[in-house]
Amino acid sequence: MKLYEGRRVGGVASVTVDRLAIDPCTDIKSHSPSGLEWGYGGSGPAQLALAIVADHLEIKKAACSCAYSRSVKLYDVHHEVECELGRRLEVLFRNYQRFKELFVSRFDQKGWTLNENEVRLCILELENEHKARERLKGQ
Repeated sequence: MKLYEGRRVGGVASVTVDRLAIDPCTDIKSHSPSGLEWGYGGSGPAQLALAIVADHLEIKKAACSCAYSRSVKLYDVHHEVECELGRRLEVLFRNYQRFKELFVSRFDQKGWTLNENEVRLCILELENEHKARERLKGQ
């Protein structure tokens, strides 16, 4: 089971997943020029939320088979629905800001831990809420 950890080393935020530095995923979306942060609702926490959710969804391991992969940036949001990467990106972009609000902005400034089941359950609940809203729109 993956373990996400954040701590301060010499006053600087350090975030790991299974004791390896987490990829901040600035190639997907760059929120924070100053890096990953937590404990409030700003750009650093948005970057951290994006990084955690992208890692959980294994965005960087997803295959892209759609026509867009040849014409746009790999992580552009214009992938086709049939594309595995596109589906994962939709989930990422739909949920990471809310994940920031529910978890990252509330992390203790000194340090925190989060396991993959907590991330999975949060994303599952957010996706269920999204599906319920979509059903209500269709009524």
